Amino acid sequence: MTSYCLAVAGLALVVTAVIAMARRTIDVVAGNSVLARLAHDGKLERIVKLCASAPHTYFDAVMAATLSGAPLRGRARGEIRGGPGARL
Repeated sequence: MTSYCLAVAGLALVVTAVIAMARRTIDVVAGNSVLARLAHDGKLERIVKLCASAPHTYFDAVMAATLSGAPLRGRARGEIRGGPGARL
């Protein structure tokens, strides 16, 4: 009986982790659109605030580039696409 309880608890933890990862992906997509809009409008201080609110993500690289004054590269200045592991 104890092994069944442990198996159910483990399954519950796996399901919880999968749901948390799915929510995080949605947040990255929403964050990308906000970053693109802010970059297009030239609101650098708001970009820094948004990136600081999501530590340990690729937003850290965007924030570092913004703070260093490096120009954004891409097809258009306001275009930021991708997610973790994507080229910026």
